[in-house]
Amino acid sequence: MKILVEISVGELFDKITILKIKTEKIKDQNKLNNINLELEILNKEAIKIINPSAEIIENIEKLKNINTELWDIENLKRELEAKKDFSENFINISREVHFKNDNRAIIKKKINVLTQSNVTEEKEYTKY
Repeated sequence: MKILVEISVGELFDKITILKIKTEKIKDQNKLNNINLELEILNKEAIKIINPSAEIIENIEKLKNINTELWDIENLKRELEAKKDFSENFINISREVHFKNDNRAIIKKKINVLTQSNVTEEKEYTKY
């Protein structure tokens, strides 16, 4: 089955960065086959953005850095969960997730504005 949907440019690059991280972190060849297929499909769309500005490229790199940090944080949270270690460290790490996701949303929005994306993802959360 094939489903085609329009997404924001920020979401496209967010997904691409996550897939690139998966190619670096995941070792299972069957999973990598699926990851690489999806990455190839999304990259075919990404190359349609001709001559992306330095600012777009910089924001894509920021997305990859945040997504890498989130990957590591989520793994650490799972390790602490497995140990039933709900110390201050667990709380601080858990809080980092929403701070990083908030930054991630800001960067995706910047990419959408810079590329004049037709679709723009909107977020609204309780203030902290």
